[in-house]
This record gives sequence, C-alpha cells and structure tokens, in this order.
Amino acid sequence: MLSAASRDALAVDAAPNPWFDPSYVTDNWNSIMGYVGEHVRLTVAAVLIGAVIALPLAVLARRSRWLAGPVLGLSTLIYTIPSLAMFAFVAPITACRRRRCSSGWSCTHW
Repeated sequence: MLSAASRDALAVDAAPNPWFDPSYVTDNWNSIMGYVGEHVRLTVAAVLIGAVIALPLAVLARRSRWLAGPVLGLSTLIYTIPSLAMFAFVAPITACRRRRCSSGWSCTHW
C-alpha cells in the first residue's frame, strides 16, 4: 500500500514529460502554423498536379484500347519509384541488411 507521503511524490509530478511539452506548442505557435500552412499548400498542389496529369491519361487509356497497356505500365513504373527509394530509409531502421526481405515491410532470416 502507498503511504500518504508517497502519494504526494509521483514520478509524473517529479519530472516533465520529455516527449510532449505544451509550452513548446504555445511558444512556437506562429512557426507551427506557418509550417502547417506550407504543408497544406504543397499537398494540395501535388494532388492537383497529379489529377491534371492522371485524369486525361485515364480517359485516353479508356478510349483507346492499344494505349491502355503502355499508360498502365508507365503509371505503375512511376508509382514504384518512390517505394523503391523508401527501402533505402527503412533498411537501416529495421536491420534488413542481414536478412532477406520477402515483402515491403516484412523481413525473414536467411
């Protein structure tokens, strides 16, 4: 059982949380909102550019049967490139150097 004296000295009260400090948010509110606004602008721009490119290609591939294969192949290649680059960042974190990666996120021992 906890005594009355030990109830007053909890670890939560003794040290601040190193992972989240609300004062950081309040002290840097303008910077955070600036970065959030920049993130939203970049995301909206990327989605709009992607839609402007993808929708006409989809219509073209739908209307022309002989263009469907090349358009699908090109779009598959374009979508694969960022996934391959991500393995360069994931491999050191997951220690896949001594293992054989059987899929994108799982590694098995040799």
